[in-house]
Amino acid sequence: MCFFILASLFLPSKVPAFVRILAPRGALEMHEKAWNAYPYCRTEISNPDYMKDNFYLRIETWHIEDEGQAENVHKLTKEELEKRIVEHIDIANDPIEARDYKEDEDPTLFKSEKTGRGPLQKDWQKTSKPLMCAYKLVTTNFKWWGLQNKIESFIMKSERRLFTVFHRQLFCWIDKWYGLTMEDIRKIEEQTQKELNEQRNQGEIKGMVTN
Repeated sequence: MCFFILASLFLPSKVPAFVRILAPRGALEMHEKAWNAYPYCRTEISNPDYMKDNFYLRIETWHIEDEGQAENVHKLTKEELEKRIVEHIDIANDPIEARDYKEDEDPTLFKSEKTGRGPLQKDWQKTSKPLMCAYKLVTTNFKWWGLQNKIESFIMKSERRLFTVFHRQLFCWIDKWYGLTMEDIRKIEEQTQKELNEQRNQGEIKGMVTN
């Protein structure tokens, strides 16, 4: 079974000041397409109204029950492997920015009442069971003379920060989602979409901001 989501992203309040200054009208409205066919998920972000084929961000994820030791889950070609940069994210031990830290979202402190999991110790990847690794492949292209390398580097740095914070939250919120049915999840998604629309209309800044 595969679930498909189509959304519009409005980014003026989420990007660095230099991007807001340089970006023409319409350049900061993105379209997001997401497919969820767990254990495989795929998200594509584009700017079809302005940059068209000159920008895309694609995030593919395989969820595998292992310790993160698989070499080529995404079945990349030899040429793609030569360009690939591998980064390991440890939600318990990796440093996190002060602005992102919340005590109730710290896996080294949290213990689940429903499952008994946590807190995560220094060697949690070898001692915790069950264990799953999310193998993410991030591919981006930004064709804009003078800005390409700067923006692509910024995107990759932002994605690592996003993945770290999100998966810390995912673990520490386990008592909120453990045992939910698909019907429960769909209701939450509908409510979340309603709240996001209201926040966008009110111009409020929510979530992760970069600068």
